[in-house]
Amino acid sequence: NCGEVELFLNNKSLGRKKMPVNGHLSWKVAYDPGKLLALGYKDGKPVITEKAETTGEAKKVVLSADPGIINADGEDVSVFTVQVIDSKKRTVPTADNEITFRLTGPGRIIGVGNGDPASHEPDKYLDKISRITIGDLKKKAVNSLENRPEVDFGYDDSDWQPAFEAEGFESRAAQDTAKMIVIRGSFTLDTFTPETVINLFAKSLCREQAVYINGKLIAEHVKRDAPGQSYVLDHTVLRPGKNIYAVVGTPLIKRNQWEYLNTDPGLVQVVNPHGQWKRKLFNGMAQVIVQSDRKAGVITLTATSPGLSTGVLKIQAEPAALRPAVEAH
Repeated sequence: NCGEVELFLNNKSLGRKKMPVNGHLSWKVAYDPGKLLALGYKDGKPVITEKAETTGEAKKVVLSADPGIINADGEDVSVFTVQVIDSKKRTVPTADNEITFRLTGPGRIIGVGNGDPASHEPDKYLDKISRITIGDLKKKAVNSLENRPEVDFGYDDSDWQPAFEAEGFESRAAQDTAKMIVIRGSFTLDTFTPETVINLFAKSLCREQAVYINGKLIAEHVKRDAPGQSYVLDHTVLRPGKNIYAVVGTPLIKRNQWEYLNTDPGLVQVVNPHGQWKRKLFNGMAQVIVQSDRKAGVITLTATSPGLSTGVLKIQAEPAALRPAVEAH
């Protein structure tokens, strides 16, 4: 929107040109480190300048956030801008450093980006969740529910019968003859890390049951169809490869002739947490979207990269009732 523009390289004029209406101007410039300065004129008078400088080596990660205060409602977000600057605090436009992010406080990172259309890095880092079935169910009638050796990992169950008939379950008369039973099955785990969370979501195979994994008691006196039969399994109980699932209790009996008795022991869920949030810079910049949870407090984002000083920024998550209302006009 200027009538003329003059370009300077390191204070030396490279010429003054008239600006075509709705057009643009360009100069062919031999590269020389330093400062490019464009000076815009209107009616022959200088009215505006714009400059670009050759930057030095990237030194530090810096963060800014908009807004700096968000609602602690589990929905509000703040966008953190990530930049790399040199020793003179200038953004380094050629920087493509990979930045790793860590968040503490009542919030979570929900996305990262850098504006690079050619980038194939993930915008979101998600937990890997897998579900493992418990199979090869076998049963044995016993005369006591206490201290059953059949629940141990190494017990030989090769001569046991299948736990359930093909039609789903035995007749009521057959059930009544076995007052107490042990049911064994197995599931297979891949190698897991200390960060892996392994959950057992059990279902009732007995009127009242105790549940064991590899001979370790997980739960006892669990009533038929009791809610909340979910258990976080301690890694010391588990092993990579085959694991034994066992139930000790009193057999299920049909409460009416049309009832279908459960034959599903449940499943094992394996949650491998996502890796660290990270993103490469594009033109020296990237962004991180942070969302509040439902607690008030200070949210701190830390950005690190090898060879660079770490960037740290805090924002406040406040109860919505404390935030001033914004009037629309």
